[in-house]
Amino acid sequence: RALLLPEVKRMFSQGKILVTDAASQLVAASVLPERKPASLLEVGAGRATKTILLQSGAVRAWGSQIERYVTVDNHAFKSKLLAVRAETYGVHVSETLTGNACDLDAVVGDELFDTVFVDAPCTGLGTLRRHPEIRWRIDEAALASYAELGAQLIADLILLRRELSNITGQQHV
Repeated sequence: RALLLPEVKRMFSQGKILVTDAASQLVAASVLPERKPASLLEVGAGRATKTILLQSGAVRAWGSQIERYVTVDNHAFKSKLLAVRAETYGVHVSETLTGNACDLDAVVGDELFDTVFVDAPCTGLGTLRRHPEIRWRIDEAALASYAELGAQLIADLILLRRELSNITGQQHV
């Protein structure tokens, strides 16, 4: 109910409050490497929740945001929403790209990144508390296809790294 209060809604619109689950916060906290990367590619960026968390974590860890921060999502409406939310929350995003993560050469070209984070498409089972109906929509074929897609994405992302470290993924199968 508190989230419906006018003063709380205003703080959301001003980028002063971000509501997210503990799992998203834990993932974002585990993605950042020990040393500040010059560049980060976030694949499956969605609506910017982890983008905001990652850049906020960068400020806490190193005193400033990651300078070259590129996001990719396969839905144009999510990429547009990400750009708006990043601006609202004061988060730096160098480029917001839309394209197929299974064909990243076509999306990001031959650029290499210090850190790559993939939030792979998944079953959504991690959100059962909020979306209990998911358990009836998932079957064995869906589980297998998500696992296969996640493995393909990670294999493709290895090619976009400057060094073979700092590739982090998240997927609820």
